[in-house]
Amino acid sequence: MREIKFRAWDKKYGAWVKNMRVYQNGAAADDNSWLPSKDIALMQFTGLHDRSGREVYEGDILKWRKHPRATEVGEVLWNQSSASFCVKDQNELEKERGFWRPVSLYAMNSIEVIGNIYENPELLGDAKEAR
Repeated sequence: MREIKFRAWDKKYGAWVKNMRVYQNGAAADDNSWLPSKDIALMQFTGLHDRSGREVYEGDILKWRKHPRATEVGEVLWNQSSASFCVKDQNELEKERGFWRPVSLYAMNSIEVIGNIYENPELLGDAKEAR
């Protein structure tokens, strides 16, 4: 059974949220809690790790070998229609619809987390600007 966990990015302050607790249905909050906000981006752990053992989260930017001499870069996203975490490469991110590849299909020894969409959007080039 995979571990269910999240991380959160504060868009307003440009920093990771520390000591986060997520409450549902208006439960009482304390000093170390966080309630949903438009300024907070919540990202779920996929349950997978890259080749160096780093956890892969929604919003991460991955690099992998497409061919022996070519690498691809893409973003980890949740695909509602397939109910799975998928990767869209730079070319597919530029399209409104496109081919989504389930993250689990990649050999975990070949993918590498190289950043995330909040701290390193430049890794996706113009694709991130197009969305």
